[in-house]
Amino acid sequence: MISAGTMQSTVSEAVQVAVTPVYDERQAGKIRRRVARFKQAGLLTASGDIRIFQAISLNDLTQAYRLVHDVFVQKNYIQPQPGGVRVREFEALPEMATFVAKVDGRVVAVMSVVPDSQDIGLPSDKVFSKELEALRSQNRRVGEITNLVVTDEYRNSAVFLELTRCAYAHAVNIGLTDFFVSISPGHCAFFEHLLSFESWGDERCYDKATHDVVEGKRLNLEQGPARIKETDDALGDDAFLCDWFLHSNPHFGYTKLSSRIASMRFRDPALLRELFVSQSGMLTRCSQAVQDAIQQRWGLQVYHQVLLGGSSWSAAVA
Repeated sequence: MISAGTMQSTVSEAVQVAVTPVYDERQAGKIRRRVARFKQAGLLTASGDIRIFQAISLNDLTQAYRLVHDVFVQKNYIQPQPGGVRVREFEALPEMATFVAKVDGRVVAVMSVVPDSQDIGLPSDKVFSKELEALRSQNRRVGEITNLVVTDEYRNSAVFLELTRCAYAHAVNIGLTDFFVSISPGHCAFFEHLLSFESWGDERCYDKATHDVVEGKRLNLEQGPARIKETDDALGDDAFLCDWFLHSNPHFGYTKLSSRIASMRFRDPALLRELFVSQSGMLTRCSQAVQDAIQQRWGLQVYHQVLLGGSSWSAAVA
């Protein structure tokens, strides 16, 4: 696992690593033009009224998953879900981290990171299992970026870029080697030209019920600093990515602490019951294999308290 301190101290060495391909002048020009359009659209303009942090409280988690649900239903990515929240088995995993952007007490953007696991896997296994297995066969530790939403009023702001900075720091802290994401073709340019993701799966339908077409993208995090340096070199006088993601990223220390706190919150039966039973009913609908995996993470006592809602431990195991 790479610590935040190690990351900061080795950045200057890591950015010297040669990564193929280096951008030629044609590619560099394309990146400069694309980033100029991002700037013109406001996607790189910070807003001082936005707070970025890991959702830990019931209120923040509920707001986040309700916003994901409403935006995804509106865009026809998913069918309406019970309780009006998008809660799957992945949201019930203590190792999953959900980051939010909040303004005046209201969540306006969301981004979650799900580390791969043998028993649950990743959300995109349903359509990109071959591509993900190729990474697993190399003993890569993959994390998937999911729950990507930004409200309309903050779509033309740097809130998405700020969330990616937070997710990047978290990924480094927990030792991920790769990011994977399934995204709509219209959003690929941002991931490819600014975040250095590469194609890792052609277009396919993520959900037949809604005909949600996505592409697979992958970022080798071990080559991340070198890739970022390449893009900065292409940007020339407008370079900012090394400073943004590496040198001046405030989230390396913060996400280390927030992840520990979030893990402890997943021992709170009241919070877990509200999210996964009362609001969504997810825990009562999922398969036995998924229930077993969740129970292993929460612990038998907490799991039964969540299911039975305040019943005593002795009654739960009787």
